[in-house]
Amino acid sequence: MVIAHRKLLVRAVLFNRGIIDTSLCPLCQHHPETLEHLFIYCPKVQELWNMVKLKWGDILQYYVVNLDWLCLNNSTAAYSQNLKWSEFFPNLQQIWIQRNKAIFDNIRCNWSYVYSKAVYNVSMFNDVCADKSSPTHKAICINISWEPPPLGYMKFNTDGASNDVGFAGAGGIIRDKGDKFKGAYVIYLYRNSNNMAKLLAIRDGLKLARSLNILNLVVENDFMYIIDVCNRLVDISRFFETVVQDIHLLARTFHSVLFCHQYREANNVADYLSKKAATKKCRQI
Repeated sequence: MVIAHRKLLVRAVLFNRGIIDTSLCPLCQHHPETLEHLFIYCPKVQELWNMVKLKWGDILQYYVVNLDWLCLNNSTAAYSQNLKWSEFFPNLQQIWIQRNKAIFDNIRCNWSYVYSKAVYNVSMFNDVCADKSSPTHKAICINISWEPPPLGYMKFNTDGASNDVGFAGAGGIIRDKGDKFKGAYVIYLYRNSNNMAKLLAIRDGLKLARSLNILNLVVENDFMYIIDVCNRLVDISRFFETVVQDIHLLARTFHSVLFCHQYREANNVADYLSKKAATKKCRQI
């Protein structure tokens, strides 16, 4: 953990390295932002710890003397009093998030929200780590496989990928209700992000479908965010605007286009094609 190893780039560190011209804490604007100050002694952060004290009381003082308590393990006496590490880590995470919002977005901290968010994260963490043998935590197995489209529709499985060196590729395959092959494509996209590759894959797949005179199409991708973008459910970066506009304009040329999320296991052909395209082993079909 970067805090325990004192690797977090707080302002005091950046100032000493000559990277920035001030070391003042962005929350209180009165003291240098060291690790101890940011996570413990800052008057603004003390508002959060005071909320925690209402639950844990004076035992907190054992931990806030200095940051060495971050390296404590479950064998310490304090932990025997049921003060778990999982109760603290979400608060530290939220402090860092609020600190960055104050710097980059000029947003004032709402510590009541921060504490409630941390408590929620703790409950989720404890739920995941709960005894899986408990009757309330039974594993659920689902069968994931390619499913045929509705009657009158073709299905277009699509994907885009960007590899470790930044080269991207896109690919897709179109099949009918009987799993009969109708068309496919791959294209090398040079240097591009993963999200852009996925959007370009959908755009070029729609072009392919129109060239095949397909009027009703189900478009599947294994990234929910991209599907939400195509369905106009989330805001998008300006970097994607042109491609997303192309997708929406192309969709209007069909009688019906359904953008749906699918698990990667059922989208493996498109996933394979896009990764091959990103390696430049398969330039274009």
